[in-house]
Amino acid sequence: MSQKNDDKTGIVPGKKRKPFIRHYNHEYIKYGFILWPNSTEEDIRPMCIICHEVLVNDAMKPANMLRHLKAKHSELEKKPREYFERRKQELGLQTKTFKQNFIHNKSLLKCSYLVALRIAKTRKSFTTGENLIKPVLIDVCLEMFGLSAVDKIKSIPLSNDTIRRRIEKLSENVEYQLIQKIKESTLFAIQIDESCDISKKAILICYVRYIDFTLEEIKEEFLCCIELVFIYNK
Repeated sequence: MSQKNDDKTGIVPGKKRKPFIRHYNHEYIKYGFILWPNSTEEDIRPMCIICHEVLVNDAMKPANMLRHLKAKHSELEKKPREYFERRKQELGLQTKTFKQNFIHNKSLLKCSYLVALRIAKTRKSFTTGENLIKPVLIDVCLEMFGLSAVDKIKSIPLSNDTIRRRIEKLSENVEYQLIQKIKESTLFAIQIDESCDISKKAILICYVRYIDFTLEEIKEEFLCCIELVFIYNK
């Protein structure tokens, strides 16, 4: 009986109604609201240009936005549209500057790690970055690209402590990747040797052989080097 009624009314059983999504109107800027930068097609929200509060989609109505302006920014209630347009431009410039600084700082960090990797591979002193590599880079860039490039080179962190920390981080990352590959391998073997360093301290050297499924081959890697502690007469 219910099936017949559904056929007559044209209602499809079990079909859910698609939620209504309000869209941003550029006229909302006069209430101090812009489109939330992180909005998506399914999640469109208004953001207050003054306090940066983000409202829900259902609140994207002139009455709701005007109520927010009166309640939280009453001193700006009678400001012209041009005022809020100017605030929007200022926010855009701030966001652009922040992104540029973020990209610049990310590049500086990467350059610092690249230099640290070179120093580690050649087994040079940690002070090589500050005392040799940076001065050479400054001289070359000054000759080829001018002062603007020199200022960027000078801002690369290459001090003794910085290079030491970078190399420690690189070492930790390499060790982590190797351990993950060993865990993924179904079979592995460990070889342990005892040796002495230049100060006559006994050290334990460990090598591991495992199956690298990514490269589809058997690999042998240096795993760790540990100083042995003597327990005689204890």
